[in-house]
Amino acid sequence: MIAQCALHCIVKEGLYGSTEALGARDAGDHPTGGPHGYHPAAGEYPGSEHGGGPHPGGDGRTAGVPGQKTAGKLAALIGGGIVAVLGIFYLVLCIVSASHGTILGRTDVMGVDMSGLTVPQAQERWQQEGQAVCQAAQLPLTVDGETAGQVSLWELGVSVTPETAAQLAYDAGHSGHFLENGWSLLRSWFRETSLTPPWTADDAALQEKAAELAEQLDMAAVDGACRLEQGKEDGFLVTVPKNGRKIDLRRLTDALRAALATGTLEPVTCAYEVVEAKPVDFDAFAETYATAKNASYNAAADQVEEGTVQVTFDADAAQKLVAQAQPGQEITVPAQIQQPKVSKAALEKVLFRDVLASCTTYVSGAWGRIQNVRKAAQNISGTVLNCGDQFSYNDAIGPTTADYGFYAAPGYVGGKTVDVYGGGVCQVSSTLYYATLKADLEIVMRYCHQYAPGYIKWGCDATVYDGFPDFIFANNTDYPIKIVTYWNDNNVTVEILGTKVDDSYVEIVSETVDVIPWETVYEETDELAPGEKQEIQTPYTGYVVQTWRNVYAGDGSLLSSTFEATSNYESRDQIIRIGKAKP
Repeated sequence: MIAQCALHCIVKEGLYGSTEALGARDAGDHPTGGPHGYHPAAGEYPGSEHGGGPHPGGDGRTAGVPGQKTAGKLAALIGGGIVAVLGIFYLVLCIVSASHGTILGRTDVMGVDMSGLTVPQAQERWQQEGQAVCQAAQLPLTVDGETAGQVSLWELGVSVTPETAAQLAYDAGHSGHFLENGWSLLRSWFRETSLTPPWTADDAALQEKAAELAEQLDMAAVDGACRLEQGKEDGFLVTVPKNGRKIDLRRLTDALRAALATGTLEPVTCAYEVVEAKPVDFDAFAETYATAKNASYNAAADQVEEGTVQVTFDADAAQKLVAQAQPGQEITVPAQIQQPKVSKAALEKVLFRDVLASCTTYVSGAWGRIQNVRKAAQNISGTVLNCGDQFSYNDAIGPTTADYGFYAAPGYVGGKTVDVYGGGVCQVSSTLYYATLKADLEIVMRYCHQYAPGYIKWGCDATVYDGFPDFIFANNTDYPIKIVTYWNDNNVTVEILGTKVDDSYVEIVSETVDVIPWETVYEETDELAPGEKQEIQTPYTGYVVQTWRNVYAGDGSLLSSTFEATSNYESRDQIIRIGKAKP
């Protein structure tokens, strides 16, 4: 019985090769097999295909042939002896295995050699090396079939106790019955036994690590963008958009749990959602760099800032280049780059160097009017306009109300002289207007007064009122300009500072082309004595005035003469009340 079991185990495991090489199998496995799977040689059985004929020298019968009987007995005796020896050998193995208190040779747990150790010794070894093994064991992480990272079992909260590892190694050779343990001992002489204990993770640690991995594997989208590079004159750089990804944390966590459950270090697939990248906005880029802009002055930061270039390119051709490029790649789009006229370095040397023009007017009238003029002048002083900027007088002085420091003073409403808040602020706007004309700046909006003013040259005034009308001009020079005001002995002065590039100067020429006289109107009243007179409205003469801006070179030669405006000042009749005559 023991011998049969030994042979069965040897043959089943293929220790010495195939069953055909051993020439033995379990009894009954072969239709023609004898006891213990013995195969007779050809010609030993009567009537066999190859040996059915009479034996040479005999009478044609196999039974009772002395030579054949002797050979059969000898073969049986030899076979039985072999089986007996094997059986005794296997029995010894079983006895040795039963008395063996150590782990079988060639046995490891996750690569930690446990061969020949007792269980306590195996526990101690695992205690020393087990953590390093879990740290070294890595689960590959893949995205779209390509390795994107890895994570160790230790990072996922996997730990194997020394008791578990030691007992697993020991049971590999001692967990069966008496005969099976003998076979385990025999097998250990020829084969390695590599064992993997069940992996149980701390789920909180696994979830925390999964979140960390998801963040690491997330890939931000690369939005399409255009940028200029200093010194690059043949074009501009474009970043080709590249979609990003957002790892699905829940699915990654589940995949890690499933991988640990299999007990193998097979790759873990990381599912994700696509994060769409923004396309290249060539229209916005073209709008930003439609014209070259000179260096400018940042008044808030009190510093000069670099200007921008003008970029001209073929948007359709640029889109084709982007379509042909690799996502995330930076390419060059051919373009014409025009530099600004004034660089930062050049502006820093000449900023507000010159007085482009100035104008001074005398301020008279009621106390409130004088205070309003001073307040308006203070509000506009220090204003900086960079190249191309526009100035709105109404925006600069703010609402002309008591809350903003203005007073009630005489002003014109509906042709009548009445007290209004902010009365007199038009004198500052007119003084500024005349200075802008002399500085040869661009006038965007200007209206003359209803009546000809007495404090400035006709045709050179600018009336304003909250909201509308407004006085607006633009800085059409290549350099920043600054408005500066001064107050001295009831004189208000407006200066415009900037940078002169030549010796030209401006003269304003005004011509009165029509005069509109006023009339005296009498109104009878019972409130006055008969024949008594009282003037209730002062008269104003009306005028039509045309203005030209003449620009001269430094030597006095006329460079240009530009019609500026026609100013229509209305006339206002004198009104006299007179007492009615007695009947």
